[in-house]
Amino acid sequence: MRITSGTHRGRRLDGKLPEGVRPTSSRTREALFSRLGQDLTGRTVLDVFGGSGLLSFEALSRGASQVVICEQNRAALAFIRHNVARLDFGQRVSIRTGRVPGSLPKGRFDVVLADPPYDKDLTNMAKALVGRVAGDLVLEHRTGAELAEFPGLEHIGSKKYGSSTLSFYRPS
Repeated sequence: MRITSGTHRGRRLDGKLPEGVRPTSSRTREALFSRLGQDLTGRTVLDVFGGSGLLSFEALSRGASQVVICEQNRAALAFIRHNVARLDFGQRVSIRTGRVPGSLPKGRFDVVLADPPYDKDLTNMAKALVGRVAGDLVLEHRTGAELAEFPGLEHIGSKKYGSSTLSFYRPS
């Protein structure tokens, strides 16, 4: 797994990917950041269900000022922490452990990235995320899955990438 753009372009993540973690493909990541904008300078990012941390690292490489990663899997947390240190992102990353929505921080974020397990019920997560979105919410989900309702957010489009779909929302 390699960072596709920004200051850390081409840098590989180090370590064995934890079992059960499904990283976003490079094609899908490139499309996601093409839509959000390649320059995230000064923007704050919340990465819900951090997994490998790859989406966070992409945002940081593109200039995000602060990223909060939420993850509950201990092996994934160790993988993320190892790569945060290795890539020297430590000052710009905060890691929250535990289940969503309980682990979500207070406050609003310019970008919220949510890549939950494909079999997860999104109802509670959707309700909890609405108040955290100041700008863009990007939800990665299984192609063909029923989308959760995000009251107060407008669905502005979806794009399919094989078995994954990115759905984009903004405050209405």
